[in-house]
Amino acid sequence: MAHARLDRGGPDGSLRVIHEATGYYWLYWPGGRKVLEHRYVWEKANGPIEAGYVIHHSNENKTDNRLENLECLRRGKHVQGHLTGNKEHGRKTQEGMRKAKELS
Repeated sequence: MAHARLDRGGPDGSLRVIHEATGYYWLYWPGGRKVLEHRYVWEKANGPIEAGYVIHHSNENKTDNRLENLECLRRGKHVQGHLTGNKEHGRKTQEGMRKAKELS
């Protein structure tokens, strides 16, 4: 796996790996199952994520996968929050600023 490093053992017998290009933690299980850690944490507590929704890190720290830092948002609201810097959604990000400039 290029540009990734093993961080530590994950839940339920998985391996926890950080993908250095994106900054997200992935969980891998024997047999090939894999899932983003923040989605796993959310689904363990709240059940399946509906189509059209994403899990957002409230403090925008992609490695902070505590349940209290995660919120389920409609994909459009999530993107809009990053583009506009909506404080309710989170801080502006450099990526959001770049996309906003491209759209204007």
